[in-house]
This record gives sequence, C-alpha cells and structure tokens, in this order.
Amino acid sequence: MEEYLLESRGEVTVLRLVQSGIPASADWDDFYEDTGRGWKVFLAGLKHYLEKHLGQARDTILLMHPITITIEEGWQKLVGPDGLAAGGGLDELEVGSRASLTTTFSQNLDVEVLVREPPNTLAMTLDNLEDSLLALDFERIGGKTFLYANLSTFGLDPSQVGELRIQWKEWIDRLFPVRKGATA
Repeated sequence: MEEYLLESRGEVTVLRLVQSGIPASADWDDFYEDTGRGWKVFLAGLKHYLEKHLGQARDTILLMHPITITIEEGWQKLVGPDGLAAGGGLDELEVGSRASLTTTFSQNLDVEVLVREPPNTLAMTLDNLEDSLLALDFERIGGKTFLYANLSTFGLDPSQVGELRIQWKEWIDRLFPVRKGATA
C-alpha cells in the first residue's frame, strides 16, 4: 500500500510517501531494496520534471533487456570503457557530479548524476539531449537478470524519439549480447 501526503510549508510543498505491506521475510528483501531504489529514481525524476520541464510533453523509451552475466559484471560493463565511459570510468562520480562522458554510444553525453547505487542503479540528466533523464537499473526477477533502461525526453520531435529508441536498443544489444535461445 502506498500513501501520499502533500503539505504546504510556506513557499515549499513537501511530499511524504509511505509504502507499507511488504512482508518482513527474507524472500521479500530484493523486492524491498528494488522498491527503495525505484522510489529514489522516481522522486529524482519528478523533481527534475518540475524544475526543468513543467508542462512539457514527455516521451519515454523503456527497454527491458535480459543479461546473461551477474549484476556486478553488468554494472562494470555499463559504467566502464565498453559502456558509458569509453574515455575512463564513472567510479569517481557521485550524486550531484557533472561530467562529459565519451561513450561507446553514438554520441557523447554531458551528464549530472541524480542517483548512483552500484551495482544496480544509475540515474542522470543528459544535458546535451534537451536535458533528458536516463535511468538504468539491474534487477533479478524470477531467477533472471534484466537491465531496465528508461530514457525520458522532453519536447523532442517524434521522429527524433524514434531514432533514439533504435540507437539505444542497438547500443544495449551490443553491450549485452544474448545468444539466441539463451536465458538470462
């Protein structure tokens, strides 16, 4: 169960979120941790939208990609020279850090880190892509491991969004190849 409370404190509105009903057993630990990271990404995205894109249309590119390596290996691949940091690593970046990343993707990215919780979650703004929001998360579900890539763009032409969808999917497919018939 989720409970939301909005409270006005002068010029500021405070959002209080309470999630309950998650069983207190070890079987639910991963769900609890995944949900906690998910709320951090969601709330950082909401703040980004309200501060930078209020009233603008949002397009979302959501890719769910199986991986056949461990989450830790996937993280190293994602943030290392094969992935988002072809010119180095992202290890020195913390929440609030800004950087220009040389990537193996089709373009370099000027970013601000919003959420960084290795080896699972990375969320950042993409300044040179109209201040888009990128959230990447590794999760184990039903004995399989997936990379969730969520790119939220604001005010882009639909054809640009379609091209980005193709580019990002091709990049993730190259970074995390899955053999035909293999399971994650």
